[in-house]
Amino acid sequence: MAILSVIAASMALATSASVASVDVSLPANGQEVCADLSTGHMSASGTSVEVTAPAGKVIVETCVKAGSDVSVPDGAVVYATYNPGVDSVTLYGPGGKDISHWSARWADAPTYEYAGTGTAEATECTLVAADTWKDMLFGPITVTGSTETQGSPWTDEQKAVEDAKAKAAAQTQLADLMSTYTIDLTGAKCEATPTTEYTGHASVSGDIAVCTAESTNAVVPFTTGDVTRTSMVSQVDADTLAQTAASAAAPGARAAALSAYLEAHPGAAEGVCPVTPPPTEPPTTPPTTPTEPETVAPVLPATVEEPVEPETVSVPLPATVEAPTNVPAGDGSSSTQVPSGAIALAGVGLVGLAASTAVILRRRSPVTGDTR
Repeated sequence: MAILSVIAASMALATSASVASVDVSLPANGQEVCADLSTGHMSASGTSVEVTAPAGKVIVETCVKAGSDVSVPDGAVVYATYNPGVDSVTLYGPGGKDISHWSARWADAPTYEYAGTGTAEATECTLVAADTWKDMLFGPITVTGSTETQGSPWTDEQKAVEDAKAKAAAQTQLADLMSTYTIDLTGAKCEATPTTEYTGHASVSGDIAVCTAESTNAVVPFTTGDVTRTSMVSQVDADTLAQTAASAAAPGARAAALSAYLEAHPGAAEGVCPVTPPPTEPPTTPPTTPTEPETVAPVLPATVEEPVEPETVSVPLPATVEAPTNVPAGDGSSSTQVPSGAIALAGVGLVGLAASTAVILRRRSPVTGDTR
């Protein structure tokens, strides 16, 4: 079998951890089947399958075979080896085809050990004989925790957690040793041991954010439980000792709760699941409806009717009658005077003129409708 230095995209292998080297081999005969290895032939559906090693094991070799209808120039079976071993790997069907079966070889996972250490010490003024006092040094008390084993190298944060647990144990031993003495760090004065014993209680709890294998957020609670410490000094001192011990034990309690959850839920990881923001779409501007121009009725000037001039009517003047100035008297004589007939005729003309004038003045006005 020839070992390929370049892996084609259709035969790519994805691992969950950094791999020093991956060797891929392609048998020349496309009719071959995978060797049983540690798992035997495992069926799969689709073009890819994720393989995860059981607890305490790592994957050191895999084989994947495409369906019988595939035609791959160098063969339809692909082997791969991993050095060092990996926890999980994704296998893809050769030629991008559906997977017929696969197999994998396990090996014992490498172990990485660490034991945390912690130290505590204090100076006391203590009664060593009747009326005799002496400053005494308690400590340093050093505690080495139990050796812990895991399948990956220890990080500085993990080591700090183990050291904190060891220091908490050292402080507990120191507190038990000091519980019957009166603390006087100044050394200026020593007092008799009080007879009252005070007990302090404290606990630390919290939640750990976890992203499950299904990409859903989960919460893992942890707690130190009730931590008690005693003091012969005061209740405040006892509470302070208890709180200090609980705070020191909190990192260990958190690490233990998280480790238990991750072991019971493969694929989960500490932290909040990433959120993919929705695609940004430009705002949609509604179409603008053209505004009809407002129709304004023009203001027409007021109509003023001009007054109608009264019609001028020509009134015929009475005929001028020349009256004789000399009228014969009845006695046969004549005298200069106006005849009575002429006077009567003049009076008739005046009456006619007055009547005509009245007719002109009583015409109706075309503007107001009044009779004038």
